[in-house]
Amino acid sequence: MILSIFLSHTVVSKCHTIKNPNIIRSEYLNPDVAVSEAGDLAVLSYNLHNYVAGEDGQEKLQKCWNTTEVFRLINGEWRTVH
Repeated sequence: MILSIFLSHTVVSKCHTIKNPNIIRSEYLNPDVAVSEAGDLAVLSYNLHNYVAGEDGQEKLQKCWNTTEVFRLINGEWRTVH
């Protein structure tokens, strides 16, 4: 399910569950998914941009990350394995 989200378009989320309360928004850009021939392993890579509220109250880009996640299909559910 999460893989299909990244295959569509840029995903923008409000960060209500992030431990850092200063992050007000995140963008997941340039998603790329590679799935194994067996169909039970997938590697997701994307660029993550975190935004925070600046001292002036305006949104500003805090950090940019190159992110890679590995998922395995276990008992019919995609699980993060790395």
